[in-house]
Amino acid sequence: MKTSSKILINKLEKIHSIILNTQQIKVVEEISSILLKPRIIFQFASLFKKKKKGIYLYGPAGRGKTIIINHFIKTLDKKNSIKFHFNDLIFQLQKFNFSSNKEFSKELRKKKLFIPNLKNIFIDELDINNIADIIILQKFLDQAKMLNIFVMFTSNKSPENLYKNNHHKKTLNKLNEYFLQEFHLIGLEHNRDYRKNSSDFSNFIFNKSDNDMITLRKKIVGDITPKDTKFIRSGNSFILRHIYKDLLECDFDYICGKNLSFKDYKLILKKINFVFLRNVPILNKSINDKVKRFVYLVDAIYEGGKILSISTQFKLNDLYKQKDNMIDCERTISRLNQILSEKYIIDNFHNKPNL
Repeated sequence: MKTSSKILINKLEKIHSIILNTQQIKVVEEISSILLKPRIIFQFASLFKKKKKGIYLYGPAGRGKTIIINHFIKTLDKKNSIKFHFNDLIFQLQKFNFSSNKEFSKELRKKKLFIPNLKNIFIDELDINNIADIIILQKFLDQAKMLNIFVMFTSNKSPENLYKNNHHKKTLNKLNEYFLQEFHLIGLEHNRDYRKNSSDFSNFIFNKSDNDMITLRKKIVGDITPKDTKFIRSGNSFILRHIYKDLLECDFDYICGKNLSFKDYKLILKKINFVFLRNVPILNKSINDKVKRFVYLVDAIYEGGKILSISTQFKLNDLYKQKDNMIDCERTISRLNQILSEKYIIDNFHNKPNL
């Protein structure tokens, strides 16, 4: 197993051009010992020790949790594994029939959340914002347990800190106890946010001037007239203006003020490779719905390896203050540091012009 872990670590470092710190190496080795353990040994060991139903990997934003989980997904058999962003998963589950376990199970298969011969489910960025999500998640986990499906989460928060609400302690304690009893809890607590510490900002972030952003846009797509584009998916359709080929240029209020979900932003980014976002404000509870959509948008851009340019009159790390917000944007600010970095732009900019 040591040899397997070393090979995995070497590949991970080479693909992502990073050097893992001692804490990250320890986490990779621990997950390897669980996920990649030979089947016979695993079954023999389970005779003496209760078999866990999953892994819960947690720690502050920017510590490499998503990179690590994605690498394990590539290592396992893709036919037996599936990955969800938590927001996307909850969005789908909210529409399911919960009248009985039987009906719920049918919908999971019908909507292909549970594919045939499914063995592993990976759920990235677990972040609870309301009690309804906890109830839905618990039902989903119960179904996975019944079918002996192994579930792995990543989250910025430990189980006991997922959601604070004095009015629903019984429901919260049930979920917390479930994670404590059924999951391997693995903390990635290193105090270094590699995104913030390694980011040399690119020329894709502007303080105030929209003219500079317009100049950059013309360098990328030329001096062309924007078009309206219609986006259609099951259950929703909408039109976006200001699209120049594969570049969307608009104000924060325009794209985050619409009633769009994480799934909609993913749909947009199937056609759009560049998002130019003007007038990004301070992210506080007075614009709570817009902040939530901004979080979804940044997650979709990050996961898709798309290019973002923003203009804001504030310093990037001053956009979010936890005490002034109802939504945790720590991960979003961390990801913005990476997305707007020179290295990220170079790595993800295909057919790069002379900028």
